[in-house]
Amino acid sequence: MRWWWSVIVVCACSSKDSAAPPAPATNPPIEVRPSTPLGVDRLPQPVVDLPRQQSFQLLEPGATERALLRYDITETEVTTSIEMTLTSRHMTGGAWSLPSTLPPIRTALVVAAVDATQLRVRPLPGEVLGDATPEALSYLAGWKASENRRLTLGFDIRGMLGRITFADDPTGATSRDAIDDLTQRLLSIVVPVPAEAVGIGARWRVVTVLAQRPVVVKQTATYELLERTPAGWKVRVDLQRIGEEQTIVDPAVATDAMVDLIALVRRYKGTVEISPTRALPIGTLEIESSIHLRSQPRTGPVQEQILEDKGTVVLGLPH
Repeated sequence: MRWWWSVIVVCACSSKDSAAPPAPATNPPIEVRPSTPLGVDRLPQPVVDLPRQQSFQLLEPGATERALLRYDITETEVTTSIEMTLTSRHMTGGAWSLPSTLPPIRTALVVAAVDATQLRVRPLPGEVLGDATPEALSYLAGWKASENRRLTLGFDIRGMLGRITFADDPTGATSRDAIDDLTQRLLSIVVPVPAEAVGIGARWRVVTVLAQRPVVVKQTATYELLERTPAGWKVRVDLQRIGEEQTIVDPAVATDAMVDLIALVRRYKGTVEISPTRALPIGTLEIESSIHLRSQPRTGPVQEQILEDKGTVVLGLPH
């Protein structure tokens, strides 16, 4: 969900002096600051290590006989496709655009077990299944930083995500953006399971703070166990991300405007099927998203934008 940032960057930069040189291309850590008028000095905030799980709570243990849910990744290599379709519209200057349906956007992950605590992962090149519009391509901008790179991912028997380490950049010194992008994608689809034994109808909630660049959001994911068979589990997912008001620091607009996130709400809902021998589920999640941004250029009026998305994410195995 990156194209909204390219929209606001264009608007925020439209009033800049054409003779000014472009901002240097850097990859700073996410910084969250209180909103302040343009031109007022702001003290840097400490960089927070993200993602950070805030809580994991079993809400209901379930009504039937209880058993532990545990992953046991035994398959040597599985490719899971992630196909997203979206209809978007945006409001600028008080007027809404007509809804625009983007062509399907497909990414895929090749996953294999290293041991009981680690996976080997390779993101395949993303593709637009149709007219490759700028809006569609912008959704793949973050993904491209990971394409065809080999990495390891911490993943324990409860499906709890750990550290992402790229083979060509073990310290992550030049891969912060790629790590954040891949992490936020995985946190929206991987289903962690409780420490306790549970039965059908069990519900649990996981709260995580993460970077969904260029902002920081809180994800509250609620899961319900609908079925359990020897082959796997069926789980209902209701996942919501909230971004509260924060000033966005990004080199693309830092010298030209102050951009504030007023609010971000993004929701995933649906049912997925999980084989404990595979890390990634299959199924369909409905998406709804709303983002409110405010841009204050050095010259010119304050600009307000609201962007909305609706669509689906289909998680599947190759035919």
